[in-house]
Amino acid sequence: MGVSRVFSSGAGAVMFWYSGPLKTLLGSDGVTFLSLITVSLRFFCYAVMDSPIYGYIGETIRGFTFGCYWSTATVYASEIAPEGARATMLLLLNGSYNGIGRSTGAIVGGKLQSIIGTAMIFHYASAAFFVLACTFAIYTSKFSSRRALGATRKEKIQ
Repeated sequence: MGVSRVFSSGAGAVMFWYSGPLKTLLGSDGVTFLSLITVSLRFFCYAVMDSPIYGYIGETIRGFTFGCYWSTATVYASEIAPEGARATMLLLLNGSYNGIGRSTGAIVGGKLQSIIGTAMIFHYASAAFFVLACTFAIYTSKFSSRRALGATRKEKIQ
């Protein structure tokens, strides 16, 4: 378990360092998509795990995903916050992730694990995150094309 945490923390530290350039390169939507794909890959590694190496790979992916997404999410929350409400927005983000997200995930995941088994829950979760990533990519591509179209129309009006 300790070795897994070393892989996870090491990858997370590296991604916190490089998350700024990655966000600049991909944008917030791109980092979110990448995070959803890596979570799907991580859960797949856990589903097929038959040696500790898969766990180390999964924990490295976890560190990469967390470091990349968390820093991007905090910057994004800060950017969209109304004037004077940045601290409140970051508090809501942190509470959602650490409070509601972890608690609900532990309760629902534990119940599903007892019903369908550990390997199957990781197979289903991997598939669900992959579908979510694809849905997110389709939605954001349509949304960004509409946003670009609106910007083009504004330029023509001016």
